[in-house]
Amino acid sequence: MTEESDVQMSDAQEESNELMPFMDTFYSLASNDLKERSFAASSMMSYLFLRKDYDDESTASTVKDGNYALTRLLNGLCSGRASARQGFASCLATFLRLSAKMGPEDGKTWIELMASAAKGGNDCSLYVRKTLKECTNYEGGAKNKKGGGKSRSDEREFRFGRLFGILAIVRSGTLDQASEKTLEEYISDLLGLYNHKSWLREPSIHALKEIFAFVAKDGDMEFFSLLVQKTMVSFLTFEKKSSRPWTAEKIALYLHLQTICMDNKCDLPKCLNYAVLTVDHFDKDMGGDTFKNILRDTSTTIYPKVHIVWKSLWLYLATQENGEYKLRDDVIVGSDSPKDILEAIVNEVIVGTLLGEEIEGEGFVNSTPGRRALALSLVRQLFAFHLPAEMIYNTVLRKQIVSNLFVNTFQKSMKGNSSNLKPMAIEVLEYILNRLCGSDNLNLVDHRFQTSKAFLRGNQNFDSVTKTDTISILLGLDATNTQLDSRGKGELYEILWEKHVNFLMGEILEKMLQEEDSSLEAVKYVDVLFAFAKRMFRAGNAVEVESNFRRILSFFMVGAFVDYSSFKDRDERANDDNAELHAIVKIFKMEKSIRYLVKVDAQLYTESEEISSSIFIESVDSLKELKSSIAIKNNEMDQKSRALTSLIALGSSFTLHLLHPGEAEADDDAFVEEDSITEDITEMLTDLSSVIESICTSDTAEEQKYLNTFSEICVGVLGSSIGGGNSNPSSIRGGGSKIIRDSLQTAWVATLAYATDSNIASLNADVMTTLLQSVCSQRVLEQGEESPSDEEMSEDDDEDDENSNISFPSNEVDDSDEGEDEISDAEMKSDNSTDQNIELDPSKLENLLIESSDDDDSVNANMLEHHEGADKALAQLIKLKQEARKAGRDEKEKVELSNRLRCMTLLEAIFSSSKRTSLLPNQIVLMTILPLLRSRTELSKSLASGGDISKKGLSKEKKSMLDKLTSLLESKISKSHLDGNANIDACQVVAEQVLIELGRVQEAEHCKCCSSLLVLLVKAISKQKDETVNFAKAIYEKTVVEWSTKKNSKLQSVVFDDLVTKCESIAKAVLTTPLITSSQEGRNTFLRSESFRILSNLYKTTKTAEEATDPHIDILKANIDNFAKGLEFALLDDEMTKAKRAKEIIKCGEKLLKFVSLYGDPSSLNCVKESCLKVISSSESPAIKSAAKKLEEDIENAIKISQAKKEEEIREVEAEVKSPPTSSKKKGKKKKKGKKKK
Repeated sequence: MTEESDVQMSDAQEESNELMPFMDTFYSLASNDLKERSFAASSMMSYLFLRKDYDDESTASTVKDGNYALTRLLNGLCSGRASARQGFASCLATFLRLSAKMGPEDGKTWIELMASAAKGGNDCSLYVRKTLKECTNYEGGAKNKKGGGKSRSDEREFRFGRLFGILAIVRSGTLDQASEKTLEEYISDLLGLYNHKSWLREPSIHALKEIFAFVAKDGDMEFFSLLVQKTMVSFLTFEKKSSRPWTAEKIALYLHLQTICMDNKCDLPKCLNYAVLTVDHFDKDMGGDTFKNILRDTSTTIYPKVHIVWKSLWLYLATQENGEYKLRDDVIVGSDSPKDILEAIVNEVIVGTLLGEEIEGEGFVNSTPGRRALALSLVRQLFAFHLPAEMIYNTVLRKQIVSNLFVNTFQKSMKGNSSNLKPMAIEVLEYILNRLCGSDNLNLVDHRFQTSKAFLRGNQNFDSVTKTDTISILLGLDATNTQLDSRGKGELYEILWEKHVNFLMGEILEKMLQEEDSSLEAVKYVDVLFAFAKRMFRAGNAVEVESNFRRILSFFMVGAFVDYSSFKDRDERANDDNAELHAIVKIFKMEKSIRYLVKVDAQLYTESEEISSSIFIESVDSLKELKSSIAIKNNEMDQKSRALTSLIALGSSFTLHLLHPGEAEADDDAFVEEDSITEDITEMLTDLSSVIESICTSDTAEEQKYLNTFSEICVGVLGSSIGGGNSNPSSIRGGGSKIIRDSLQTAWVATLAYATDSNIASLNADVMTTLLQSVCSQRVLEQGEESPSDEEMSEDDDEDDENSNISFPSNEVDDSDEGEDEISDAEMKSDNSTDQNIELDPSKLENLLIESSDDDDSVNANMLEHHEGADKALAQLIKLKQEARKAGRDEKEKVELSNRLRCMTLLEAIFSSSKRTSLLPNQIVLMTILPLLRSRTELSKSLASGGDISKKGLSKEKKSMLDKLTSLLESKISKSHLDGNANIDACQVVAEQVLIELGRVQEAEHCKCCSSLLVLLVKAISKQKDETVNFAKAIYEKTVVEWSTKKNSKLQSVVFDDLVTKCESIAKAVLTTPLITSSQEGRNTFLRSESFRILSNLYKTTKTAEEATDPHIDILKANIDNFAKGLEFALLDDEMTKAKRAKEIIKCGEKLLKFVSLYGDPSSLNCVKESCLKVISSSESPAIKSAAKKLEEDIENAIKISQAKKEEEIREVEAEVKSPPTSSKKKGKKKKKGKKKK
């Protein structure tokens, strides 16, 4: 805060010219309100020095008031009330400055007149010094019991007053009038304050710095050197075993004095010839502690304030212009350059002491929040330097600094971190971004690039971990930079992005080629490169991104098929068969063109590549012809072109999969596998070409078939080793399977979107059967025989055009092969039985084989005896065979589950969008329900049995599959938009099977799935009116009975909650009566309470027109009396009136009362009112009594209101009856008379 801020008058005050009374200003100077202090100071200055005319009388009065004001101001410095020191010190500085410059017309200044009047002579500075010393005299000793002296608190206040007084005098600018002796006295006072208490050291040194800076301001360096040498010799002399050890404050003053000499290019005084700040000095003993530890301990200064030593240190190393530091070429003492010293500060102080020691598994220890806060402040200050770009990466943002100060701060992983440094870290990041990205200066491109490199080195997911856009803003990929051309940043980002791409590619290769395993870091950099490519392509509408985009694509293509792990020992294997490829990798590492590497890899194609290309070329040509005929609107492709483009991309990924770079395995089976893959890919390319041709052609019949073919391709790919189905894929294909899966998913979604948009093709039973067979197990598919027959699935006569047969996929065989299949099935059963016979208990088997043969009567003399060792070996061999077969079955099941998981994405894509309603006829949705639900039941029971606990991999696969099925059934299929005209018989069969599945597993999530599917079946026939209600009754009435009466029932109340929530009107017609019964006859209090809760939701009224016209509301009206009796019995039941049950019942009564008030007679609730009175008298819970009393009063009021309405209606009827019939005739006569007048 400066003194100007406290003396500036507001415009309103100046216009009104209403000044504060002179004597009141002293009290207001201590106010905490800045505006009040400013007004008080300006009023005082106006009263004393800003009058228009001065005569002898007014001059004498001003001099008298000035002496009084000076004394009061100096005394106010010793007050600890509110903001007294700030207000009085700033006002004192202004008072001295104005009094030294202004005066009456006789030529003397006011301060000279005041000094003469006070008999202080003509030396104004001496007069001020004397007055300050008198008003802030702290040399009275401690107060004793007999009185006299000053207390310790008073002494502290007076010392502070002396300090603030000296600072005010320095800032007033009047020290140029002071004599050498006066300056020496001020310096002596400050040194005394420094030595008095440690908490006075920093402000005392700050005042000394200002005094010496003021002395050197006039350029008289000879006087400056003389004053320093005369006053500072004993204080600044360096002695290793000195009684006055060096402190951070003393170092700050020493560096400040050396900086003044350096800026004024003068010789150093003798006492300043010592080189305090050098590279080798940080570990040196400074009389009490090492230099770096002295700097470390400045962390006790609370942020945002930073210790004074750091400002002195930065000004010693650099010059400051417009808030920016520029490193000096050299320093005045020592041979180390400022750059080397700055690096030593970062290494020795920030990393070496402030961050603590990094221990693996424990993070950074021996650090404190205060030290880390200081480190953050220093990093922020270092970014104010105009440093070389490389120094940011190598020094300022070292990996330890980024990890500890930013990543760990946001992750809150620092042990013992009791303070929250996150806001401070965010502030530092914002400062860095404003410093580097605040302008379009091309000179800062390298700085932005090196900063982003440093942050990514600390953590590849820096933006996501810190939840900021730091990397995005540094690279120009934030949301505000979408229009780069208008902001003139095209050239800047073109250079920046090229550097960033080169860096990421180099890091990926470097990590993959390191001897230690760094593949995880390489994968993270791959993710960064991929995310950057996507955002660059979107944001670079005015920047040339094509070259970088092509380089990234080429890099990913090569990286997907080249196994770089084989090049780890490239120096030792320089003479092998892949020497050329090793050389290419080295060339690429030197940032040569990636295209050359692609060209070399292309030479390693197999002959099948030519075959596949010849098959695929026709589709490519047809796509080119199609592009010229398709109209592109708003720079967006239509659905057909999107589908064709994605299919072409899928074909390209098939073709790329035929690459065989790297070293082939010396195994005949591997080559056989590769030949098989080649044949499969060629066949898939042929089928894919037919799909593309079907879409390109205008033949409707062909277009209706392409989904069948394409679904078979998708299932075949995802279930084979091409799509990653093999548990041990060939290493030479690298990530090719991932590329194919991603391309296939994109193509499948685009093809479905085209089918929806075109309204030509739709999903038929063949497509859905193919998909369900890929997702469901063999055992589940065989249960399809229980599905309804074709006759039950037929639609009504008015829907003959639609094929309504719902068939559930099963693996049935043709009649012609029946005998052969029976034989094979018999053989399979025989094999299975053999396996089961072999699987004996190992302990029993061993006991059987080594059975004792000592009894001669039981052993035939001609029988061969068992050898004990051979028998044990045989038992062990059989045991190993059993374990091998079990492991084989588990591995086979795991692979099968993995394949099913990958195929799940195909079904999820179909049901994920509400726009695909046209693709999903009723029978297609219905035929998916049972196979998927049975699969979920099977997996849930398998996991619940606990047999897979020891098989972690298999158990994990089953849980993933279970979660996928649950999400698909509950969140997607159950939300399908059906037309409401599905076949009732078919829905009835499916509903019965769903209820069976519901009773097989006791699990909340399973019950939710089944409940959602039952509601879907009700909605499927929702437009068939009365039939819908009968259908729902057939399902839910028996369900309510089972839920409320059977002890071993696995049903839960969510089944009814879903119906009430999603089909409220139907729920009123179906659930009201059975729930009222269950509320009275339920087998326990919980079920009865749940019945009341669901009933209260049914009777909940919304007072809308739609509710008033609900055809099923009459059912609620008809059951009012039964519902009221149920509430009456519940309130009289001791178990039901306990606190946890009674609240629900009373709430239910409140909702029933609201309904009755609108649609019934409140007097029907008299029985409930009487029950409430009994609860009030018998219950021990105050809350229950209060709720029951409120319900009783509400019922009483409702009855009174109802009776009043009835009485009013009776009076109106009686009035109409008693009124004379002639009134209407008279009215008629009046009308006739009126007509005549007209």
